[in-house]
Amino acid sequence: MKTELKSISERNIQKMHRELYLDILRVIACFAVVLIHVSAPFVVDSTNQFDFWIGNIIDSMARVGVPLFVMISGALFLDENRQYSKGKIVHHILKMIIFFTVWSLFYCLFSAAIKIVKNDSIDILELVLTFFKGHYHLWFVPMIIGLYLITPLLKLWVNKENKKYVEYFLCFVFVQQLLKQLPKKQQQKLQLQRQPLQLQRQQRQPGQPRPKRQQ
Repeated sequence: MKTELKSISERNIQKMHRELYLDILRVIACFAVVLIHVSAPFVVDSTNQFDFWIGNIIDSMARVGVPLFVMISGALFLDENRQYSKGKIVHHILKMIIFFTVWSLFYCLFSAAIKIVKNDSIDILELVLTFFKGHYHLWFVPMIIGLYLITPLLKLWVNKENKKYVEYFLCFVFVQQLLKQLPKKQQQKLQLQRQPLQLQRQQRQPGQPRPKRQQ
């Protein structure tokens, strides 16, 4: 009897055991998501340069919030010491589908109600497509469902035996994404260089000679 109670208490302690660093990361991720929504108006709508740069810096730093949540889920689901059955993963997927369905329906009805109040016409096909596509605030739901679906495959590969291969893959993806941004930066630089020429063309009067390019 004592041994049974001891084993039950040990299992309860294991269930109650929490990783402190993951809880700290959750708090940081929550604050980051809030900061994104607070700073976004300063980036999009601000006419003051100082406000824009402060909002832009805070918004850029806070973008770590959603990736942190994803990595926390990965740390838990891909942990070798934690076992997750297929039924539990299916349960998580169903929860996300229900969440997406309820809120997508809410946004569709809310949008339709606004159009009725404004006496605007309602496009049924557009509402149906919006329901399946989901409101832009729900962009993360399909991503989470996709991560749940590939978790069993990742769990077969992400382990101590394949640690070097996983680290190599992560380094490769990081460098690849870094190099991918270089053409975009160069393209943006070229666009900024072309803007003065475009303004000159727009401001030049018909019949006026073109300005000579600097050598």
